[in-house]
Amino acid sequence: MILLLTTIDISPPLKEFTPFLAYFRKYLVLFLTGIFYAAGIWSDKILLWFIKGDGVEGTFLHMFAPYDMPVYLANLTIIPGLVYFMIYSESNFYIALKKVLLHLGRDIESRIKQGKYILYKTVKSSLREQSLFQGVITLVLIIIAPDIKALFLSDAVSVLTFRITLTALFFNLLLLTTVTFLFYIEKYKSAFFSVMIFFSVNVGVTLYSTAADFPYYGGGYLVSCAVGTIAAFIFLRHGIKYIDRDIFAKY
Repeated sequence: MILLLTTIDISPPLKEFTPFLAYFRKYLVLFLTGIFYAAGIWSDKILLWFIKGDGVEGTFLHMFAPYDMPVYLANLTIIPGLVYFMIYSESNFYIALKKVLLHLGRDIESRIKQGKYILYKTVKSSLREQSLFQGVITLVLIIIAPDIKALFLSDAVSVLTFRITLTALFFNLLLLTTVTFLFYIEKYKSAFFSVMIFFSVNVGVTLYSTAADFPYYGGGYLVSCAVGTIAAFIFLRHGIKYIDRDIFAKY
């Protein structure tokens, strides 16, 4: 028994997590960005669960079918856009960013400016083409929304709510894309502010529309995704413009 105990490492478990905790502190803003992005997505749903929804018997869960059902179905519609983002938009941005970083410290200023210009053009073209790809899908679904409702959704769901939710998911994909680009250029605070705007607007508009007893749902989600995307794009454009200065100042 004594021999066994001497061969077992009984050092404090916390010591093994010290490097992880240091890494966590270093990227705390990144962690909070993920938390509030998720909160922004779920805030309007949770508010409606407890304000207008019903409890599930025998559990602490709540649901609100007039909004939960169209949200679930609308989320499935952005799968093609997510695939497009990972294969095309993100890859093109990474390649253009890598070229800019290679120019830094070895090329003249004009070449660095040219690289930044190409990076910005890549961002705009990627967002434009991704929006066109997903936008066509969303538009078709908006047009045939009454037929989709008849096939897959209950009478409690309004066609207008489903259309609003489809549009909100379109902008949510754009928000995810621009925030991811901010991560690539290490603009973590800008990404955090973008998702905080997204979260705050969703909560505010949802509370207002619920108090006003609007006959449709998802307005807060739609407005917050659109506003958050605009904010993230402004931060991204500024970050690309001064990417060389920021990198030299940091390293």
